[in-house]
Amino acid sequence: MSPSLNSDKITPAAESALIKLAWAIESSLGEFKLFFARCNYTQLCDRLGERLQQVCQGQIRRLDLQPSEVMLHHRIQEELGETTPMP
Repeated sequence: MSPSLNSDKITPAAESALIKLAWAIESSLGEFKLFFARCNYTQLCDRLGERLQQVCQGQIRRLDLQPSEVMLHHRIQEELGETTPMP
């Protein structure tokens, strides 16, 4: 069964994955870590990102990648510029 794109509900499986991701982010506060998450639907991805911000105590910076982007270092530098992460 595929999720409805028009539904505002987040499935229990997606909620569980969000909680696990939030735990991983919170347990690595003060360290540099990259976490990759994939979502095939833009609207659902936006809702999941908002929900992750709600359940996670850490700062989350989202970087949407295109399938053609394979050199992440340049893309991350481009996004972050000279900013330093907040502890």
